[in-house]
Amino acid sequence: MSIAYETGQSLALMERWLAFCRAHGGICFVGWPDSILCEYLKFHAELGTLAWVEGASGEVTAMGIGWQCHRKDLETHWLPTNPEGECFYFAQIIWTDSAALVPLLHLWTERFPNWRQLQIWIRRRGKVRRIPHRLLVKMLKVAVRKFHRNDGIGIPASERHYERALAAVR
Repeated sequence: MSIAYETGQSLALMERWLAFCRAHGGICFVGWPDSILCEYLKFHAELGTLAWVEGASGEVTAMGIGWQCHRKDLETHWLPTNPEGECFYFAQIIWTDSAALVPLLHLWTERFPNWRQLQIWIRRRGKVRRIPHRLLVKMLKVAVRKFHRNDGIGIPASERHYERALAAVR
């Protein structure tokens, strides 16, 4: 599992991210030129607001961009996280394996330990919507069941890692 992008990491990583977004991002990035999407991904990676999970063979299986902000800033994409904000905004969450949502959420919990106390916002069907924490708990429980059914193949992490992730959203 990859934790954070660091300036100077290979162009190959950016190309994998870009390919993943194009192949699995649905309407998230329609109309974005590759050059702008690359800058957007780099911007959020350098700020620690981009998280991704890799499978056993190094393929990206989940990616998300999220940050803490004020409600008035929810529509702003090129925004650093604001520790004073009352919201946590999951701007994009893309996955090919729902079991990868567990470590993805865990990465955000490590970076933003207080996100559970914030209002949770997502973009769904082109609109920014507030969602209850219980919905995230439900999504995570489904992902944990799938992880166990697949014996955790492709997601290198301990059982405790998933227990902590599940506890983080309760």
